[in-house]
Amino acid sequence: MGWLRKTFSKLASPIVQGLFGYAGQRETNVASAQQAARQMAHQTASTEKQMDFQREMSNTAVQRRMADLKAAGINPILAGTREASSPGGASSAGAMAPVGNKAAAAIQMANSAQALKNAEKTEYQIMTNTALASKQAEKVMRERDKMAAEVELARIDTKIMNSPKFRALRAAKLYSDNSPVRIPGVQR
Repeated sequence: MGWLRKTFSKLASPIVQGLFGYAGQRETNVASAQQAARQMAHQTASTEKQMDFQREMSNTAVQRRMADLKAAGINPILAGTREASSPGGASSAGAMAPVGNKAAAAIQMANSAQALKNAEKTEYQIMTNTALASKQAEKVMRERDKMAAEVELARIDTKIMNSPKFRALRAAKLYSDNSPVRIPGVQR
């Protein structure tokens, strides 16, 4: 039963996080659409005002020209020989709501959750490997110290065995017929 709970928790975590990503992206898309609708309404109203102004300017262009010519002392009949001018037209750029991919957001959240779990496992492995390497280094140092002590004992043993007194005692013991041997400088 414990393995089932562990398996479920491993699978459920990325799925739940993916659902949160999906829901979050959906809310973002709704908010973006609402903002785009408000922007479009504002632009439409502004465009209509500009077009009304341009229509007024175009409809009164000849009368305004004649009034300007009269004020300047020029024959107003000349105003009819030229076409009326009107300002350039206005246009609306429109508005589009940025729409995010809800499925991609869900997948990205799930991938982020998995990447976090992978990073945690990697960190654990690094810590475990570091601890193991530290223990191995300690063991190597202990073995080195032990070997150095054994080398020192062997050096001392060799020094003792090569000493003239030890050689004489050894020879006396090997070649004795159980009679005490007198070695100069050694008392028994």
